[in-house]
Amino acid sequence: MSALRISLILSAAAGLVAAFMQVGCAHSPLVWHYYDECAGATENQSFVAMAECGRKKRLAECGANNSCSPEGNVFVEYIDSLAQSVKDKKMTEAEAMRRYAEYKSGGASRCTQVGNATKCY
Repeated sequence: MSALRISLILSAAAGLVAAFMQVGCAHSPLVWHYYDECAGATENQSFVAMAECGRKKRLAECGANNSCSPEGNVFVEYIDSLAQSVKDKKMTEAEAMRRYAEYKSGGASRCTQVGNATKCY
């Protein structure tokens, strides 16, 4: 076999692997999908209710087979911290929702663990 033929076969194989990986990811909902579903179902409820609903939906799906992603866990902790800030009256519902939307759009680009809390900037 010529080097060119081997190179073409390897390139095709790499392309197939990449395609299968993307298809697999397409079936894994983004973590905020659960929260968006809850927000649509509970339009008249609070951010706190949406956060609790989203957490429950996610855990029901990925917690059952221990497949929750670390990135998703950080997102959940961030949303939980926003909900706690609303409960403690340190933040309004509108501000929590704004930060939620900002995070989804890539606005909060860095999250760090500080003790038992997650801080996203």
